[in-house]
Amino acid sequence: MAVRLWATVIFGGLLSIWLLPWFQGQFGLNWLVIAVLLLFLLCYLVIGHLFRHWGNSRISALVREAAGFERDGLSNEARTCYNRALTHLDSFLVPPRTRRRLAEPLARRLARFHIARADEDALYGFIPAYLTDHPQDVDVAEFWVKQTEQRGGFKEIHQDLAARISSAHPDNCDIQNVLANFFLFLERTDYPALAAYRCVWNDQPPPGLE
Repeated sequence: MAVRLWATVIFGGLLSIWLLPWFQGQFGLNWLVIAVLLLFLLCYLVIGHLFRHWGNSRISALVREAAGFERDGLSNEARTCYNRALTHLDSFLVPPRTRRRLAEPLARRLARFHIARADEDALYGFIPAYLTDHPQDVDVAEFWVKQTEQRGGFKEIHQDLAARISSAHPDNCDIQNVLANFFLFLERTDYPALAAYRCVWNDQPPPGLE
């Protein structure tokens, strides 16, 4: 917002110096203040549109470039492009409303980039943060649950996230089977834990049919 306002002041001031003498000769001094306000408002809207278009274009181009590197197996180059896209997303080029709209698909792509490479750093950083806001993403949830169990098991700090994932996937027994062990260890009897126990129980074959 500060960059946009300063750009509006600079370009609006330059346009005022150029246009207002002509406007004063045509309409007189009485309408001069209104003309200045309209000119600055127009500059503000145009600059915002240009920033938004430039930012969206750069992010889209970087995501396409990263996808190409992924297909070619160039993980480091793809990661660099994604990081640059995140930098553009957090810059003054993208207004807050547009940022929220672009953040979700970019986060989804980043999550899949990390699970395709079984990135251990992302397993304890980016992916849990992503799943906290998007527990319904079944592919990422399954990966995180299974990988976390294989690499040392769940920790106390995972309780809330595990409950979110359990509630988001009540019928996914691949997820519920893993979480049920965690909930049993914690001796939990709340709704997410009971849903996991129920799914595991229903998934067991009757006696004599194993």
